[in-house]
Amino acid sequence: MQYGLLTSTASFSRRGLVAGALALAACGRKPEPQQGPVKVARNMTLSEAAAGAWRAQSDRARDAWRHPVETLEFWGLKPGQTVVEFWPGAGWYTDIIAPYLAANKGKLVAAALEPSDPASKEIVEAYRAKLRAKPKIYGEVEITAFGPTSGPVAPAGSADLVLFLRNLHNWMA
Repeated sequence: MQYGLLTSTASFSRRGLVAGALALAACGRKPEPQQGPVKVARNMTLSEAAAGAWRAQSDRARDAWRHPVETLEFWGLKPGQTVVEFWPGAGWYTDIIAPYLAANKGKLVAAALEPSDPASKEIVEAYRAKLRAKPKIYGEVEITAFGPTSGPVAPAGSADLVLFLRNLHNWMA
């Protein structure tokens, strides 16, 4: 399994690190298929997903600094994978990853905040509404809860890539 990690702070809380470790342990690598490699039709490149008209112009403008295509390629995102994105927030990376995976026979699992407080509930509901508004673009994103009491976010052995994108600093709170 590969893990993508992008954070803006070097100090982590012990509780956050434990929660992250438990979440990662629940998402082991899929066993290799016995009958040989599965061929996946390539219907969209990462560059095409990043340039998608469904992305807000302000989000595309940030690509010059965030380098999402190069970042996702470095972490090993490939067609046909099952990817877990932790705490996707408003979905800046989801806008690239979900269409790419949907077009290339992959799957995105969004491990969203547990809606235990009104602010968290609003964030998760806005994210759900965004995905529901364009199902042909985003595909069938599975949304699971992630927090101190949520349990596994995906079945054991189901994830090829797990991404924590700019959110470890939030665990300090």
